[in-house]
Amino acid sequence: MKRFLLAVLLLPAACNQQADSRQAEETAASPEDRAATEMHSEIGAKPSMALLPDGLSYRVAGGTETVQVSFGAPQESIERVAREAFGEPRERTSNEECGAGPMEFAQYGPLQLNFQDGALVGWFLQSGGKVATVDGVQPGVTTFDDLARDHEGRMADGSTLEGEFSYQPLGGGERVGGFVDRDGTILSLNAGMNCFFR
Repeated sequence: MKRFLLAVLLLPAACNQQADSRQAEETAASPEDRAATEMHSEIGAKPSMALLPDGLSYRVAGGTETVQVSFGAPQESIERVAREAFGEPRERTSNEECGAGPMEFAQYGPLQLNFQDGALVGWFLQSGGKVATVDGVQPGVTTFDDLARDHEGRMADGSTLEGEFSYQPLGGGERVGGFVDRDGTILSLNAGMNCFFR
């Protein structure tokens, strides 16, 4: 009985210590760390994923560390993270006639992951979900005027594909491509290898 009573008395103190520890950690987090957290699509019980000009980044469920993955990463590991974040792929397709050679595609909600020879080689993001790039650009939310002002967005010269553009992500690196409607609405974004017929 004494042991039980002691445990009951100590429990509130332990909870208060944990709450104080969490509050201290949140206070210590820099504005950049908090902004990076908000950039990811779903923080919490599921892994979160955001897109990079040369790959993607994700945070495992319940974790605090962000992992960056470049194009060339194994398809199996990328799809494992995608399934945990979005569930089973909505569709799987392939095309033998892509300019870069045969490719496979897995559609996770608005995000299409592109694979070649068992490795991630590109991505294609449409509107209709919470997925965005690491600097917060999102089809259907960000406008082309935003990109032109903040990211050196410009239309692709001489493109045979209507509405094709590119922009410079924050922090530099490869430019990200996309397609915009005539009213300035961004329809999609893409990076790496994609299967566009020009």
